[in-house]
Amino acid sequence: LAHRHFANKSAAGYIIPSPSGGRMNKKTFNTWWNNAKKAAALSLGREIPGTFHDIKAKAISDYDGSSRDKQLFSGHKTEGQVSAYDRKVKISPTLEFPLEVQHKSIK
Repeated sequence: LAHRHFANKSAAGYIIPSPSGGRMNKKTFNTWWNNAKKAAALSLGREIPGTFHDIKAKAISDYDGSSRDKQLFSGHKTEGQVSAYDRKVKISPTLEFPLEVQHKSIK
C-alpha cells in the first residue's frame, strides 16, 4: 500500500503523508485504512476489528516504563493524555498470599 501511494513522493516530515507528500486528509486516510482492513479480512478469512487509533493505544500500553516515560515516548504533553491510551492492566499488590492455592486431591 505504501509503495503504491508514496512512490517518488517526499514525506515532508509527516509519518503518513498524503499522496502528494503533504499533510494527510482524514477522509483519505480513513478510506485507505478501511480498504486495508477489508483486504486483510479477505486474506485471513475473518473480520479485522479496531481502528488505527487502537495501534497508538497498543504501543503506549506495551511500552515498558513509567507514565512519564510513556509520555515522552508518545509525544503527549501531559501524563493525563497518556493515561487515556494506556490500557495495560494495573496489578495491585497482594498481602503476601500465594497467587494460587494448591489443593491435594483425595483418593
